[in-house]
Amino acid sequence: MAHKGMKFGIFLAPFHRIGENPTLALARDMELIEWLDHLGYDEVWVGEHHSAGWETIASPEVFIAAAGCFDRSQKAIEGQIARIRASSTPAAAERRAKQIARREQQIEAQARMRATSWFDTAAACFNLMRYMEAREYAMHVIDDSQFGERARDLLARLPRGTP
Repeated sequence: MAHKGMKFGIFLAPFHRIGENPTLALARDMELIEWLDHLGYDEVWVGEHHSAGWETIASPEVFIAAAGCFDRSQKAIEGQIARIRASSTPAAAERRAKQIARREQQIEAQARMRATSWFDTAAACFNLMRYMEAREYAMHVIDDSQFGERARDLLARLPRGTP
């Protein structure tokens, strides 16, 4: 068992074998993140680099958003919260409150990262004149407190007739 208060995480370097199917390599990285979440790791840092066909993660934010890792780990965290609340030991009330607060902070942090990824992707798509995709990602954050105004501005700048 880990020392109380110790956190565990990994740095996932963006390296893959040359000649390996990039889609399968990224899918394997996504599956690894899911397993690490299942094993109770506190964080995963995804390396960013793109060169020569073997470092295939140019944007960790987009990789993580595409993986849907936040959604899957959020469900796992919510399940942990339910199990913590179900335990009824009076002596553990303070510990339970701290555990629940920490897990709720994790969910909020993931929501912030997801919103950042969606807005960054919307802006990138807009700059690449991929307007339908820009609209799709901007719509995810249109009501967000941090990105809503910028998303509405981006949507207003889309060419007329963009679906």
